[in-house]
Amino acid sequence: MKQPPTRSLASLRRKFHTAADTGNRDGLFTDAAELARELNPDEPVFCFSAGALRQRVSEFLTNFPGEVSYAVKANPGQHIVLAASGCGLTMFDVASVHEMRSVHSVAPLAQFHYHNPVK
Repeated sequence: MKQPPTRSLASLRRKFHTAADTGNRDGLFTDAAELARELNPDEPVFCFSAGALRQRVSEFLTNFPGEVSYAVKANPGQHIVLAASGCGLTMFDVASVHEMRSVHSVAPLAQFHYHNPVK
């Protein structure tokens, strides 16, 4: 028998939105394992850590000898673009004017590699 979660989804949503309003989305759970234990979800759950993303992007920017860009089509979420641009990523691989507008709305200094897969 499935155990009920120790935290209600409604309270997590409130905490998430409060954190998002202040620009701090991290800290709801220590890691994905804690989330799984506490929520015991029946469906897939998207887990995101802006801090972990910023750390990886910074490491990559420091250690990769070439130009680094993020393919927006991989995950176009503005929270992803904001976290990546916040640690120095300036180049974004886009495939549409919509992606350009979305990126510029949170990273106005962004530059683009435009690769539209024309078919």
